[in-house]
Amino acid sequence: MSLAESLLELAQQSGAKDLPVCEKAVADASVEQRSMVNALLETGQVDEKIFAHKLGESLGLPVWEGEIPPIPAPLREKFPARIALRHRLLPVTPGEGEPLPVLCFDPFDHLARQALAGFWGGETRWVLAPRRA
Repeated sequence: MSLAESLLELAQQSGAKDLPVCEKAVADASVEQRSMVNALLETGQVDEKIFAHKLGESLGLPVWEGEIPPIPAPLREKFPARIALRHRLLPVTPGEGEPLPVLCFDPFDHLARQALAGFWGGETRWVLAPRRA
C-alpha cells in the first residue's frame, strides 16, 4: 500500500467527511511534491486529534496528550525559531537522561528532520501532535 493510500485509509478511519476531497488533496500534494499530511489536514475533512492518534498507532509513534507546555528559555536558545516555525516543530523539555521530545504533525517531513539534525547533536524522540492543541 502506498503512503497516499495509507493516509487516505487513516483519513477515513478519522471520520473524513468528504473522501473525494481528501483524495484530490493528497494526489495534488504528491504530484507537486508537497506534504501529503499537511494537504490532507488543510482540507478540514478530518479531526486532527483522531488522525494523529491513528497515524501514531500505524507508525508506532507516541502522540502528545494534553496541553503544550511553554518552552523554557534555555531550550528556546538552543532551538532556532526559524527551524521551529518553518518546519512546525516544537521541542519539549526532556526528562532527566531522556532524548529531546520534538512534536510534529508530519512524521514524513524529511526536510524538517534534516534541519533538526543540522544543529541538534543529541538524541531526539519524535512525537506526533495535532497542529493546534
